[in-house]
Order: sequence, then structure tokens, then C-alpha cells
Amino acid sequence: MSKDKAVTEVVNRAARVGIPLGEFIGTVKKTYVTGGVTGFQFIPKNYEKYLQALDVAVKLKKMGNDHDVGYIGEVMGSDAKKHGYLISARELSLNSSLHLELSKLKCDAHIDSSGICSFPETGHPLWGGRYDPVKLIPHGIHDLLPSMIGDNVYANTLINPILKRLDLSARVLGQDLILNGKYTPNPLSTGDKDSNIVASLIFKFRSL
Repeated sequence: MSKDKAVTEVVNRAARVGIPLGEFIGTVKKTYVTGGVTGFQFIPKNYEKYLQALDVAVKLKKMGNDHDVGYIGEVMGSDAKKHGYLISARELSLNSSLHLELSKLKCDAHIDSSGICSFPETGHPLWGGRYDPVKLIPHGIHDLLPSMIGDNVYANTLINPILKRLDLSARVLGQDLILNGKYTPNPLSTGDKDSNIVASLIFKFRSL
């Protein structure tokens, strides 16, 4: 994907939540497509207006600040701060999701292939918070892991099928949790053993 195409894709996505991102881009420093993520880093201009536009999107419940909600939000917000950003905000979507990281000196804007938060008013029907722990699994596999291990390793013919199977198991598990409020083992499911492992980890996380 070309530099201009990556920027255009993210700018168009931001427009969907009411943020005119193009007005706040000073200098594009880097564009990237890694795993399921398309994005770019830039030096901002009109920073205060950028904050105001984001605030409007948050009030309209199209975006949510990581720092505002519970333990997961604190972890996500702290990670952004480690990389020099003051604010981390995500589009409230469990499909692909716009993720903005802001500071006066540098900003990052990208689209994650798997959103991790929604439910802005009532909270998740099972977990209570904005974030969906089940969705953290595909987000970790396809959006975070490639930047840690490299695209070549992520796409390796031995490793990638394992990652895809874990992702599928998480999605099956998540659907069962949302529909039934619990995970019911399915002996006909090829990913059942994986789902049992994922379920035990999630319920352990929920009890913390």
C-alpha cells in the first residue's frame, strides 16, 4: 500500500466518526501496514482543535478514551503513554476500529482489524465494561503480534495456521458467551479444546 493510500484510508475512516483528521496533519513521518493494521505517524498542527474534535466524537459515543474505563483501559492508556502519547482513543466498534494516539509533539492514527471496545452506555452484557476480553484475542493476534515478531514470522506457513485457529476458537467462544452467558463445550467443534483453554483464561481474567 502506498504512503498516500494509507493516509487516505485512515483519514476517511476518521471522517466517519466526525473527525476531520486531514486538518490536523502537519508532517507525515511514517506510514505502515503491519498484520491487520494500516496507519501513519505524524507531527500535528491545530492540536487544540484536534482535541476538541476528538472530545465531540467521545461525547457522541463514537469514540472512547482508553483511560476512562476500568483495568483494561488503564493498561491500554499506560501503553500509549510509554510510547510518548498523552491520549489514546478508540472507535467504539467490535469490527475494525479507528485508534488515535495524541500528543503535542507526535500523533499516531491507524485502523485495527479487530476492535476491542463498544457498549458505551450500559457496558458489555457479560463483562460489564466497555471492553470485550474475547475480542482482545484476535486484536492481539492480528494487530499487535505482527509488529512484535515481524510480518515474515507472522505469515510463516507453520505459525499462521496456529494463530488463525486460536482466533477462530476465540470468535466461537465469544459468540457462545454473548448468546448464552456461558461457554458450552461442543464435541463437534474442531476448535473445542482451544476454546476451553481460552474460556478458562478469560474467566480467570474476569475474576481478578
